[in-house]
Amino acid sequence: MANFIVLVLDGFGIGCQSDVAAVRPADLGANTLKSLLKHQPDLNLPNLAGLGLMNAAGFESDRMKFAAAATVGRSMLTHFGADTFWGHQEIMGTRPRKSKVEPISQCVERIKPALEDAGHQTRLVKGENGRFLVVDNAMTIADNIESDPGLAINITAALDSVPFEKVVEVGRIVRGLVSVSRVIAFGGSGVSIDQILNARVEMENGFIGISAPKSGVYEKDYQCVHLGYKVDPQVQITGLLHQADIPSVLIGKVADIVHNPIPSNSYPMVPTEKVMRILIEKVREQNTAFLCANVQETDLSGHRQDADAYILVLKIVDNHLPELLGAMGREDILVVMADHGNDPGIGHSHHTREMVPLLFAGAVGKGIDLGTRGTLSDVAATVAEFFNVPMPENGVSFLKELLIPQNAEDPSQTLRLRVDLMRQNGTLTNTEEKQVLKLVAFFRDEFGIEMTEENGAALLTHFAMLLNRLRLGEAIAPMPADLIQSMVSEPRFPLAERTKERIRAEIAHFPPEEDGYILAHLINLFNQSDSG
Repeated sequence: MANFIVLVLDGFGIGCQSDVAAVRPADLGANTLKSLLKHQPDLNLPNLAGLGLMNAAGFESDRMKFAAAATVGRSMLTHFGADTFWGHQEIMGTRPRKSKVEPISQCVERIKPALEDAGHQTRLVKGENGRFLVVDNAMTIADNIESDPGLAINITAALDSVPFEKVVEVGRIVRGLVSVSRVIAFGGSGVSIDQILNARVEMENGFIGISAPKSGVYEKDYQCVHLGYKVDPQVQITGLLHQADIPSVLIGKVADIVHNPIPSNSYPMVPTEKVMRILIEKVREQNTAFLCANVQETDLSGHRQDADAYILVLKIVDNHLPELLGAMGREDILVVMADHGNDPGIGHSHHTREMVPLLFAGAVGKGIDLGTRGTLSDVAATVAEFFNVPMPENGVSFLKELLIPQNAEDPSQTLRLRVDLMRQNGTLTNTEEKQVLKLVAFFRDEFGIEMTEENGAALLTHFAMLLNRLRLGEAIAPMPADLIQSMVSEPRFPLAERTKERIRAEIAHFPPEEDGYILAHLINLFNQSDSG
């Protein structure tokens, strides 16, 4: 058989979803990738770009361009908000259920006596607007302030003072008393309850919690268990594969938040270097397995709004990709994706509700664009079809599309998908999208040229970014005069010159600084076509 490998870059989004204005207005304009490129315009991730990162994102940067042979897609989120736990449950094939938004202040009256009845000591800590619990002078029960307020309750423990099994025991009692999305029981060694309490954060809306990074629990012997709201592991891909005697190997944070029927195949860890090394090792060891690894440090960097740290983590992943690809068997499939966004430049420290990339390698067709999938669960459904096991409760498989080019009969399909994505991720407005499509129609009607990914992607993308620059009032440095002069001798230069002026007059007026680039793309388009 073969392996199916999922590498999740936690919090690596490529543009806010269309529903954010209604459900998460604070995320309007979010685009994690664009923010990183704005921070470091010359950022180069050559291996991710080679897998089609910019194809999925719908734009090119100074150093990263479209990859003609890449097989890509992108996916919307169907879980509520933007959440790592629910993002991974969705990836595993769970249909998200609507939980309650419930601050810890409203729950303490239920939780406190239940814990005391179970033999635990509790004390109430009151803040200016909220309150939380300290249990056995070793752990706190408070709001999770890293995700959307009210969706999760954290149990943060000093593991030098209490065994982790006791922390999980407390977590299960709390889980039975509240209806929030998840209860997270975690802790680390080398920290005291006083350090945890000193990491207290109060929010204006009455939520009160502990900053996990500031508390220091991540630093040594970190352990964690996530207890979700109405999650059934039996209908997730890991449970379905187990019934067919196919193992699942979970590495990184996914090992903390997804149930693995074989716990010894779960490897919780945080350092990206270690996650990638263990993933490569396990890919070499397995010949028929589902492997899923989560790179958490991207998400942690987003929470800190630290673009430099985020980029450093991406570079570690990028540097390991060639070795990962080399470790794969001939029939293995890899997808690199994310679970939500975490835009370090958005102005807040929470996750962002963004579309995520789907980048494929291994035994897949070349140059395929799967379009925009409706749910992350489509990945689980594809894994199920790959291993010929029953479908999870959510998702539609794209395995057949992954193996057969969608654009085999219509070579312009991928190009039209690119235009649609640029509108969805905010690169183009609706009006600008119409101007780009008018350009496509112009070449078809005037020259009989059907623009495709191969002959027209460069021109179309430059024209789209030209419109974007015009709207934002941004300028581009003109092409050096000697390069423009070198094009004059091209046989198609006079036609390109006339066409450029027609585009300027009939479709969009653009400044002369754009002329050299437009001419170069036009000459290339005419040279690749039979029309002239």
